[in-house]
Amino acid sequence: MTAAVGDFHSVVECDSMLQVRELIVQGVCVGLPPSFGTHGLSDQDVVTSEFARMKDYGRSLVLHWNDRQMRRRGIEESVIKRIAKLLQRCVAEVA
Repeated sequence: MTAAVGDFHSVVECDSMLQVRELIVQGVCVGLPPSFGTHGLSDQDVVTSEFARMKDYGRSLVLHWNDRQMRRRGIEESVIKRIAKLLQRCVAEVA
């Protein structure tokens, strides 16, 4: 990290990539979003740094939703079920 931006001390911790992105866009903070979070930002303002993969690192993918949030956002249960089926197919192809 120091090689990419020099010495730094975190001031803000965000709960979502959208919050990080908004602070970057406003120009009030430097952010550390994943590469897909930099889409649409000026190439002059983005420093991309590859992190070495950690040996044997893995994470389980879990599809979870909150009924109230899905109703509020207008997302139907059938859409979530279709996403789950697609994820199961992808996992089966990789395995």
